[in-house]
Amino acid sequence: MIQITSLKAIFTIACSAVILSCSKKEADSTPTPSTSNILKGTISTDKVLVNGAATVDYYLEEIVEVEAKLTIEPGTVIVAKAGSGISFSTPKGVVIAAGTALKPIVFKSESGAKGGWLGVKFQGSNNPLNQLSYVTITDGGSTSFDGDESKKANIQFAGVNQMKMDHCIVANSANWGIYETYSSDLTLIDFDSNQFKSNTNYPLFLFDHTAKDLGSSSVFSDNTKNYIALRQKNFDGLPGAHTWKKQAVPYYWDGTDNLVIGYYNTNGNLTLEAGAQLVMGPGTGIVVGDNANSTGFLKLMGTSTSNVLIKGESAVKGFWKGIFIRTNSVGNDFLFAKISDAGSTNLSGTGSKANVVVDGDAMLKMTNVFLGNSAGCGYTKNIGATIPGAVTGINLTYATNTGGNVCTY
Repeated sequence: MIQITSLKAIFTIACSAVILSCSKKEADSTPTPSTSNILKGTISTDKVLVNGAATVDYYLEEIVEVEAKLTIEPGTVIVAKAGSGISFSTPKGVVIAAGTALKPIVFKSESGAKGGWLGVKFQGSNNPLNQLSYVTITDGGSTSFDGDESKKANIQFAGVNQMKMDHCIVANSANWGIYETYSSDLTLIDFDSNQFKSNTNYPLFLFDHTAKDLGSSSVFSDNTKNYIALRQKNFDGLPGAHTWKKQAVPYYWDGTDNLVIGYYNTNGNLTLEAGAQLVMGPGTGIVVGDNANSTGFLKLMGTSTSNVLIKGESAVKGFWKGIFIRTNSVGNDFLFAKISDAGSTNLSGTGSKANVVVDGDAMLKMTNVFLGNSAGCGYTKNIGATIPGAVTGINLTYATNTGGNVCTY
């Protein structure tokens, strides 16, 4: 009996040791790194980062350049020291970080503070193998990899890149959550069910042509500017077919440039799905068709219970320019939408200040649309052209438009 009791005690102690070992990663303080788990210099051959028993599996001590395939096991924790970062450059610089809900992969700073490290950069990693699934990237944005302070972010894209990103957490950045630099040409193979929280600037700052790749199930909380910020990629406007889905936060059109849809022969078109919201920055506008383009179009496809909303960042008359329709496409169709706060300037000839302006030869159908709080008119159309602008309006409503509800020029 004494032997049996002793065996039970030994078994109990052994099990307790296993449990303590399994919880060690969550409970222990950050240990002193050994030379075997320090990442530095250039990774030029394929490498696997292994999830070990320690609290921290690897340390970044400087900017690490990855020019090979880097595979990261589920549950791996990587701690970054101040001034460090990791950059995936060239198409051979690839990350395959496939965590799980129970074993996420973590990149974090040693200090735990915003701007504790640079973050992650993808520069010319044009490879469809790139994957971030169940990965937490936090505390980045101390500075930019190239010294340009406007680019500070947890994740930065420059050059041509491809990425699959789902169920990730991007948090606590000293600036942007994710940022596309001017050189970026980003294809999101899959982008959904991510969380963006507590980032000092916008959680996402992307080009307009990237927005079509966004899924609709990501979550945004406690970001200083809780929008998906967008800007124009091409001088030739938004080419091809694009659909912007309803998101948990509004899209935000940044800067003073117009959102141009279709330019010369690019024949672009944009559809905003039911419930999508587009907030316009000061002095911005939307131009549908420019410089002889006659095929581009804009669709606002709301429903009676989920309108499309386009408004100024502030509910001030004339906060933004308005929507200028210049194409005679039957695709120009607004259904269950609310448009407000525009009319800051004439979009064509004198007298064309309005929430919506329809130029000569252009056409637009609006059904169940609200037009309000304009510094000009609700909508205005050009009747002085050889072929006047054509508006089909069904069940339109108006409120507090300074120049009147329906105007002509």
